[in-house]
Amino acid sequence: MDDPYLPPSRTDKSADNNVGIKPQILTKTVYPTQPTNPGSTIAERLYYSRNIKHLLLKELSEKATTCFQAISNVEHGKTKFMRPETLKRIASVLNVSPIWLAAYDTLPEDTIPKKIYKARMYRLCTIDDAAKFFACSNKTYILIEKGERLPDSQKLGTWLSTLRSSD
Repeated sequence: MDDPYLPPSRTDKSADNNVGIKPQILTKTVYPTQPTNPGSTIAERLYYSRNIKHLLLKELSEKATTCFQAISNVEHGKTKFMRPETLKRIASVLNVSPIWLAAYDTLPEDTIPKKIYKARMYRLCTIDDAAKFFACSNKTYILIEKGERLPDSQKLGTWLSTLRSSD
């Protein structure tokens, strides 16, 4: 009795049935391995979220109506920041919070200037927007964020309430 696990012998005529048939090569889109940890930087979280949604960079840029290169630069660590409007559009496509995506939750809060900066990031504000809130020039606001100038305490309390409400 022939062993079914051994290849057919040359005397077996059925072995020649496949002669002349070219093997088919199957191709499929291969996505990168799913990361298991979303990371703590905007680059890591963008990569993680994009792969969870099975989106290519090009697809994400089209859906978010954003420049492909801008997203690529952030994901590859060449740029660490995005404009608030861009961040909101990308986060919307990926169905995540813009604050989480940009890793603002990992920013330190050990000094008042760091808290002021983190609150601006949580509010997704530009320096222009923050200066308007504090009723000062952009230059003065930058000094506030550096800790070289103190803002009005009432406005500061309101500004920092953003951090308290996010806990």
